[in-house]
Amino acid sequence: MGKKLPDYRSGNVEIPGMAGKIKKKLEETFSQMGARHGNSMSAILLGEKSELDAQMKALYQKSGIGHILAISGLHMSFIGMGFYGLLRRVGCPVKPAGVLGILFLLGYTVMIGGGVSAIRAFVMFGIRVGADLCGRAYDMATSLAVAAALIALESPMYLRDAGYLLSFGAVLGMAAVYPLMMRQGKTESKILQSFQASLAVNLVLFPVMLSFYYEFPPY
Repeated sequence: MGKKLPDYRSGNVEIPGMAGKIKKKLEETFSQMGARHGNSMSAILLGEKSELDAQMKALYQKSGIGHILAISGLHMSFIGMGFYGLLRRVGCPVKPAGVLGILFLLGYTVMIGGGVSAIRAFVMFGIRVGADLCGRAYDMATSLAVAAALIALESPMYLRDAGYLLSFGAVLGMAAVYPLMMRQGKTESKILQSFQASLAVNLVLFPVMLSFYYEFPPY
């Protein structure tokens, strides 16, 4: 019925090539920060949670910010778009900047193990940059659908995976529910806009959270 995409984070498969060497070097650097902070940094930036203190992990989860410990699309967006934007700011033409941005994010995706949220973000980033290269408008909903279809085509069982549903559900909330909210009650207040965006995402994630974890942090 389809197999899961390769996930190097399990530790059973060694990450190959330069990506693996860079990851090991970063892990060694983070370890010098001490077990508590170093392991947290490894989880946030490298997706390596095997050494994370159980109490620390539980604290993040109970606070409703456990997603910080996972390599999410937000991480990927900051890294990919940040690098791409930096190249554009220093005068790099669109095409070379786009190609270098995609290769850079691909290397990071391989280094962190290629989890479902990372692959989703990489595909969406590739489409975003591709739109710039072709002079076309970028549509978040379309890129989200393409990423979902590609991952599900490779492994249909992801359709029943919590990580898959949470990752795509969060972006779906921003791409589909949030625009509807803005049409119904448009506001100039940044605080209210942030609240609407958060509400849109959580409306989509609410049934998924209850179905898989039987709890939901109200704050």
